[in-house]
Amino acid sequence: MSSSVGALGREVARPPTARKLTVVVADRSPMFLSGLRMAIESEPDLAIVGEAADAVTALRLALETRPDVLLLELALEEAAGLDVLTQLGGPHAEVKTLLLAPHFDAAEAIANIRLGARGILTKDSSAQISVKSIRTVAGGGYWFGRDTVMALVRALVHAEPTARGGPGGLTRREMDILSLVLKGFSNKDIASERAIAEDTVKRHLTNIFDKTGVSNRLELALFAIHHHLFMEE
Repeated sequence: MSSSVGALGREVARPPTARKLTVVVADRSPMFLSGLRMAIESEPDLAIVGEAADAVTALRLALETRPDVLLLELALEEAAGLDVLTQLGGPHAEVKTLLLAPHFDAAEAIANIRLGARGILTKDSSAQISVKSIRTVAGGGYWFGRDTVMALVRALVHAEPTARGGPGGLTRREMDILSLVLKGFSNKDIASERAIAEDTVKRHLTNIFDKTGVSNRLELALFAIHHHLFMEE
């Protein structure tokens, strides 16, 4: 098994030949890092490939190791955690970033999602929850923990008070596209399902985003939940 030196001077084991989900952890607290390290290393499908206590090192490790998930504290030294998020490329970044925060704030969560975050893991989460959040984000999902979806919806509605068109502004075709998005279909899948060009799907999504006032699929899903925008089967 090969190894690398973590940002805190600790040798970090590389995953063995069998594919593991790789994780970089960036947090200022040695005690929190230790607890999170124990939780991750106890799982056979997870491996830490780097640790950092400041934003500069966190960004370097993320770019060098390209982990499946970057666990990133917002209040890092030398630069803000959000600067790292922005540098990694925003919502379409290859490295999926899960933010570490002392508590959940819905408005802040939405702002961070727009910058590319895949969710928030509060620092009082159990080891089991922490591991589950990593697997969820690595698999392409979002993580906000228990009882936070409605808080996100309320914050989203307040954040977008001038959404043009509103629920009634969507055409039946746009509602159809929306229903497939909510089922997790990709643009390519939607195009195949409805026998239309992928560019046409993108055009419909652009119109849907414009009318609802959202900027990504998660916000669109939250908007749909709030306004009960679901196609009848």
